Amino acid sequence: MDIIAKDETHVAEYVGGFLFITELETGKDYMVRLNNERGQCITRGQFKDAIRTHGFSRACATFKKLAAKE
Repeated sequence: MDIIAKDETHVAEYVGGFLFITELETGKDYMVRLNNERGQCITRGQFKDAIRTHGFSRACATFKKLAAKE
């Protein structure tokens, strides 16, 4: 388990090609995996770029929208 970032509302972890975002208040988890056109996993790089350009909270909000539906 590799914790990418954490704040008072979210924890973002990267495990085996999947990004897990946990809402600390509700305990709800969101799982995201992004692949490029060649099938390569680009999740971690895209998330780190989103944090760099828009901040951690905004990156979490965006990637939660991309999460797999239950």
